[in-house]
Amino acid sequence: RRGDGSFHYIEIADVDGLSCDIRSKPLKCDQAPSRARKPVRAGDVLVSTVRPERRTIGVVPRSLDGAICSTGFAVLRPKQIDPLVLARLLQADISNAQILRNNSGIAYPVIDETCLPDVVLPIAPADLNRATAVSEPLLAAKSRVSELELALGTLLKDLLERWNQG
Repeated sequence: RRGDGSFHYIEIADVDGLSCDIRSKPLKCDQAPSRARKPVRAGDVLVSTVRPERRTIGVVPRSLDGAICSTGFAVLRPKQIDPLVLARLLQADISNAQILRNNSGIAYPVIDETCLPDVVLPIAPADLNRATAVSEPLLAAKSRVSELELALGTLLKDLLERWNQG
């Protein structure tokens, strides 16, 4: 918060649970909310620990590598499973039921992120390769789209600034 620069901030509203896509908002360091604390890397899986019944889970694209996310997320770094496969499996009914067992609070339910490694995923290890074969090219295409959207947004912002100055 003391720096002069800016960073990409990911909050819960920036995650599309239907597509597992993640957006961000550029923020100046001195405007950072206190909950902007967790650095993320491309391929991380973000799981909302707030209102987990909504299944707000997404995969960090390459364009947001190094972004900062809210403390309202658990940040998972998949090792032996494709990130998109993990995100989709965590959204499955059987996985979500395991996650919801750990709910606390009524009006504003939350989970402790330490429960996530204990979730038993509904897939046989032998089937992971088949799922990954479909997921990897899809995730690469999504990352490319995200990069192009970011580039277009930056270009249009620059053009509008120049237009306003000229």
